[in-house]
Formats: sequence, structure tokens, C-alpha cells
Amino acid sequence: MPAKKLQRVLVFIEETVPAVLLAVLVGSVAYGVLTRYVFDAPETWVNELSTALFVWQVFLAAAAAARKHLHLGVDALVTLIPGRWRAAQEVLVNVAILAVLGYMIYLGWTFSLDPTKKLHMINLSYTWIYAAVPVGFFLVSLHVAADVVHAVRGLLGAEYAPPKSSIEALTEVQTDSSSSVVAR
Repeated sequence: MPAKKLQRVLVFIEETVPAVLLAVLVGSVAYGVLTRYVFDAPETWVNELSTALFVWQVFLAAAAAARKHLHLGVDALVTLIPGRWRAAQEVLVNVAILAVLGYMIYLGWTFSLDPTKKLHMINLSYTWIYAAVPVGFFLVSLHVAADVVHAVRGLLGAEYAPPKSSIEALTEVQTDSSSSVVAR
């Protein structure tokens, strides 16, 4: 699969799917509130569905945050490290993160293999909810692995430009043609 197509698929999975899940979540919670407080006939499946949607939404969106470098980090001293030393530090940190993610994928996978627990109101196995953990962490690991490759290239090359920090990514702005400021 070409890189651009893979990137479009990942963006869809990490941004569009969580947005749809969030919309369905809000709709189901609103429906639950309406049936409980207006019609005095609460729907019991709303809580279970909302929980399942929320778990998947969070783990998929976490991968989008990893792709955009929006996870929090304390980088006050790291920003002072020059060039190749910074690349070496990025490699070490991201390899450690990959090790933790790998372990979390393993734990999430083994935890999701228990088919005995069920959500009784919507007749769904907890396996489908727990599966969000290894899927989400796998997607995050793809982006961290790309950061490792980027840092290794910087370590071997002449110049290294680290990925933008979460603050830089959030505060970066551009001016469009009408002179208004638009956040990217």
C-alpha cells in the first residue's frame, strides 16, 4: 500500500471514526436523558453503548494525537540539546515508549481474549470493548516508530529537526488571504 494511501486510511481511522463515534455517543446519551427524564421510561442499553463508544473513541483519537505530537511532555531541558545529541535522545525515548506500547498491546490483547464477560443489555462481549486497547496502542506505536525512523535519519545525517512539541503544534498559526488568523 503506497504511503499516501496508508496515511489517508490512518487519518480516517484516527480522526473520522472517533468523530462519528463521538456524535453517536452524544446522540445516545441525549436519547437516554430524554427517555429517563421526559418520558420516565429509561432505556437500559444507553449506558453500555455509551461506554463502548467512549472507549473506542478515546483509544483511536489517542493515535491521532500521537501523529500530531499533541501528547503532553516535559521538554524544558530537551529543547536545549543540540542536533545529533537531540536525535540520539529522541531515539532512546521513543524506543522506550515503543517497549511500553508493545507491552500494553500484549496486555490489552490477552485481556480482550476473555469471552465470558458480556454487556447484557446490548448483547455484546466485552472482548469488543477491550480490543480498543491493543488496536489503539498499535496505531500509536506506528507513529512512534515513524518518529524513531525520523530521529535515526537525523542521527545519521547532517541536520536534525525534531518534531514539533505539543505546544508548538497547538500554537502554530498561519495567516490566510483575508488577513485573519487561522489555527492549523
